[in-house]
Amino acid sequence: MNTDNLIKLENGEFVCVECEHAVKPLTNTAEGMVEADLDNVKKQLVDFPNKVIYAVCPVCGMEYRFRHIDDSLMLEESDEEK
Repeated sequence: MNTDNLIKLENGEFVCVECEHAVKPLTNTAEGMVEADLDNVKKQLVDFPNKVIYAVCPVCGMEYRFRHIDDSLMLEESDEEK
């Protein structure tokens, strides 16, 4: 997989390509939008590599998809519209 377009998470934060803020990603759960539990996301993607888990920028709403690559979590811009 080409990792050139992937966004690295550093200390649980990423820089949004849309608004350029350094933020912690949100994700959708049964309880609504919450700060993503990155350890849980990583475990789910290790157990189910084809699972789609979305991340959302809390500032502008830009959607991303979590990816597990080389034992690291990264974000990929989602094909979904905001």
